[in-house]
Amino acid sequence: MWSKIPWSICAAVTLSLSVHAAEPLVPPVEADAVTSAPPSTTTTRAEAAQAATEATPATAPTDPEALLWQKYAAGQLGNDYIELGRPPALARFVAAARPQPRGAFLLLSTAYEFVGVDALVESALIRLPDAGWSVLAVQMPLSAPGVGVVEAEFLDRALARARAGIAHLGAAAVAATIVVARGESIAVAEQLVRDTPHVLGWATLGPWQGDLLAGGPAHFDVLGDADGRAQATFARRARAAAQAGRVDYRQFVLPGAGRDFRTQAGEVIARLQGWATRLPPRQRSAAEIALSAATPRSP
Repeated sequence: MWSKIPWSICAAVTLSLSVHAAEPLVPPVEADAVTSAPPSTTTTRAEAAQAATEATPATAPTDPEALLWQKYAAGQLGNDYIELGRPPALARFVAAARPQPRGAFLLLSTAYEFVGVDALVESALIRLPDAGWSVLAVQMPLSAPGVGVVEAEFLDRALARARAGIAHLGAAAVAATIVVARGESIAVAEQLVRDTPHVLGWATLGPWQGDLLAGGPAHFDVLGDADGRAQATFARRARAAAQAGRVDYRQFVLPGAGRDFRTQAGEVIARLQGWATRLPPRQRSAAEIALSAATPRSP
């Protein structure tokens, strides 16, 4: 079981939201630069804020989730923010800038990270769309001061949001999806990948105690060199991949990255882009081929 997230971390998140949410770290994206996503299940920002407030016991401004929705309803979070699922969750979405996009990166933040101040998200939004990749960064559940997040609660809520992200990309007819997770969200991504056969690949950033997924998609396993406690499981996955002949499993150690990769965000995104670009196209399943053959084509 995870321990509760300290109040000091939650307070820092709330302060970050107050300081940064109205002024994104990167200039706002022009309206025509952001792909019009499939219609949300929530019709207005005010309704989304109300729905999130009703679903959240703590609605005081000190609750980071409630504060996010207040700022979103007021139009203070920038025009790359969208709503996902029901109950709604926030995400940032920027479409590929190329006429023939490669696919999309689905980024899952940590348990207490606001996507508006996440260095990895910012680097991805700046670099990947021009390279032909759409970027969808899903806001994972935040913890209010004094409330904390237990493992089961976080996993259930976070997995629902991640699945809403997958559904959004599917509705947008994205050709291939790369799932990227860090921290607590790696467990969420692992379950998501198990449940979603059309994921092209996934990347885990930082310490992770899990095993290599048998028959899973391509996997890019990235570790900061300061993560000494994770070296044993990192080596165990490498041995398992070698024994299974998994040529689609790759490892990379990023010198100086530590546990959170904040200071090396640009390098991480560049490595992820290079790895994803070299992946072979996803092979469609028999069911997908049959469905495509049965779909009427316009003359």
